[in-house]
Amino acid sequence: IREKHAGDMFRALQYETGVLIQQTGKGQASPFIRGLTGQQVLILVDGIRMNNSVLRAGPNQYFNTIDPGQVERIEVLRSGGSTLYGSDAIGGVINIVTRSASPFAGDYRGGSFKQYFSTADSSPYSRGNVEGWVGRSGVFAGASYMDVGDVDIGGGRGRQPFTDYTQYAGDIKYNYMLSESQFLTFALSHFEQQDLPRSDRFEPFVFNRPGNTARPTFFDPQQRDLAYLRWQGFSDSENLLYDTFSTTFSYQLTKEASREFTNFSVPLNNYTRRQEGVFSDHMLGYQLTMAKDLSDEGVGIFTYGVDYYHENIDARRQRFSVQTGN
Repeated sequence: IREKHAGDMFRALQYETGVLIQQTGKGQASPFIRGLTGQQVLILVDGIRMNNSVLRAGPNQYFNTIDPGQVERIEVLRSGGSTLYGSDAIGGVINIVTRSASPFAGDYRGGSFKQYFSTADSSPYSRGNVEGWVGRSGVFAGASYMDVGDVDIGGGRGRQPFTDYTQYAGDIKYNYMLSESQFLTFALSHFEQQDLPRSDRFEPFVFNRPGNTARPTFFDPQQRDLAYLRWQGFSDSENLLYDTFSTTFSYQLTKEASREFTNFSVPLNNYTRRQEGVFSDHMLGYQLTMAKDLSDEGVGIFTYGVDYYHENIDARRQRFSVQTGN
């Protein structure tokens, strides 16, 4: 990830073996595994599902609502995901593991700053981090900002309109050692994209063509928030039904507001109808996972547990006529 200088998750996972990333428009990314994508490829963040009931069967943009600057590593399971995770893992599983302060480095404190610049769209990506560990607790926190400009068409033909947007993100993770074998984790992250064009609905060079059906659409904001509390650990006792355990309470918000213009010509203020919509998906989750190593009995590792998710979805849409103002 560091070598790729990834400013978004499209670039972070691009060209990896067995994974195809589709980018229908700037700021969007949809991973394919074994020819499947959307709701059939499970995406996890620290083991917590991003997949929810608003995900489509086809390509969607939500994989890119993760800040690559907070990512420690990406784990890809290219087959057999449904055994552990269910029908939304038919294609495979992608688990994004986020960065934490290290309890193995002793007491320390530090920080870092990095900045990338892409000449293709004149976009700077900036990310700052602070981290440290003292005694039995540690903190990792960071924030980033990216201002994406219009894409250079090439050949001296200028820039492609409606490919620019801005995004910012912030995250914090706190770890506390309860004992040598158990610890708590609290994490909170926010990611937001503003004025993000849905570029598959534009026909930039035929705006004034009779019968034009293009519908300029902007997501503002495209937002994802995640908060979770996790208790995990291990046991050396052979009498218990588990060797390792993890239990997690989580809350996730997926919010998408959109502006859509129809029957228009250049500039965008020359149109006859505007449509505004927003939906919010509030997802509460609980996970309990346990594992027992039965290799000595010739069985292998027995993993069991339970997932529970509850979603509350709010959606609305309004249409406005330029002629009437209603």
